[in-house]
Amino acid sequence: MSLAPNGAAGVKPDMDPFLAAIMGKLAVVNTGVSVVYGLDDNSPSVTIWDFNTPGTITQRCALGAVASKAKFDIGVDEPQVEFSGPAEAILDTDVYATADTVSKAA
Repeated sequence: MSLAPNGAAGVKPDMDPFLAAIMGKLAVVNTGVSVVYGLDDNSPSVTIWDFNTPGTITQRCALGAVASKAKFDIGVDEPQVEFSGPAEAILDTDVYATADTVSKAA
């Protein structure tokens, strides 16, 4: 994803859940000034949705995803970041009917 912020000082960027997951702490917002992420050994998980058009194409969800690695590429025209790591379960519309309760987060 792009590293471009949302453009307003002191407002969390769109990638806030991923930054909090990789850093280990939720952001501290100084309204109108800055957003700061602290380091911690905790790793908050995120749920990642992959919606596709048209709706007849497989829709996916990574439940309990943990960002264990981040790769920042700032030497390009538009700086990018790539997050990776494990997830508790990957659920998609093709297997939902037969998925177990863990996969359904039930």
